[in-house]
Amino acid sequence: MKRGWCPTLHEPMQAGDGWLVRVKPSCGILAANEALLLAEAASRFGNGAVELTNRANLQFRGFTPETACDFADAVTALGLALADPAAERRRNVTVSPLAGIDPAVHPETLALARTIETRLTNDASLATLPAKFGVVVDGGGLPMNDVPGDIRVRLEGDDVLVSLVGDTAARRCSGAQAASIVHRLISARAFEPIARSPATRRRTDFIGAQPGAFGVAVMFGAMNAALLRHVAEIATRHGDGTIRLTAWRALLLPDVAAGIELGPDLIDDQADPRLGIAACIGAPACPQASVTTRHDAALLMRAGWSDIHVSGCAKGCAHPGAADVTLVGAAGRYDLVRQGRADALPWRTGLTLADVATELREIRP
Repeated sequence: MKRGWCPTLHEPMQAGDGWLVRVKPSCGILAANEALLLAEAASRFGNGAVELTNRANLQFRGFTPETACDFADAVTALGLALADPAAERRRNVTVSPLAGIDPAVHPETLALARTIETRLTNDASLATLPAKFGVVVDGGGLPMNDVPGDIRVRLEGDDVLVSLVGDTAARRCSGAQAASIVHRLISARAFEPIARSPATRRRTDFIGAQPGAFGVAVMFGAMNAALLRHVAEIATRHGDGTIRLTAWRALLLPDVAAGIELGPDLIDDQADPRLGIAACIGAPACPQASVTTRHDAALLMRAGWSDIHVSGCAKGCAHPGAADVTLVGAAGRYDLVRQGRADALPWRTGLTLADVATELREIRP
């Protein structure tokens, strides 16, 4: 697997449990009926596994090369993807998830995000953009500072601020000019590689009651087709019939109020211990991993440990930023990194899970 490459709907990636693809609903908005059809297609063509990504996408797993094409055809027919693989690949715009719902979010946020998305997809000269290139459109409301993007667009009153990652200066322009300025910056390739997040605890402020919506998470950001159907049914019965995907591997349900019975698999409490541990899919589903990350992470959680990232390899897919403790799989054991990312120099190496527990007791008596 090539580092830095992202799968798309039309360009699947091979994993240990089959091929995986990503679906990118425009502006992270998914209608409940579309979610139901995706759940059905995920079970019919794949293994039914559904994952939430940190780009407000959905990742589906367990396809063969043939069924991945069938799934792509079904998703394209729904209008959730473009038929042109190159255009679909560069359709990477992340937007404030409460745009159009929370009055604190600028009213032009969705319109500007859609205009930028159209510019990206219509310009075939942008076919060589880096795989992980993306634009973040921030209209206020829930903070978007931790969302990775090469170009950041911030709406403030009558102005729009456009900045490049790593550049503290921002160009101030009108809303009418913003999409053109973003397009010119992209065309000039005037951006740098995305800087990874600093050492911070994982956010939980999007969980629970929000202005006009209710936020829920799932353990490890992992769902299945049945749970996706369940979420769609909640959105239909108790909300406005849509689901908002977020860059924090969580969902926002517009018009859903607190007190609704959500079921045990949806996390609606910011203090829930399941939010304290991040883990990638691990072995055997990922060929890069030699450890059963989610199984081991669940054991650590039940033992009372939190703020831990369990990664199958040094790529750190589940949590690209730093964590208090990061466990990195290596030859069936774990290396332990303190206050760092998965690719940082380890503090201890070659640990069994029992060794990890001992080390954690020394770090946090």
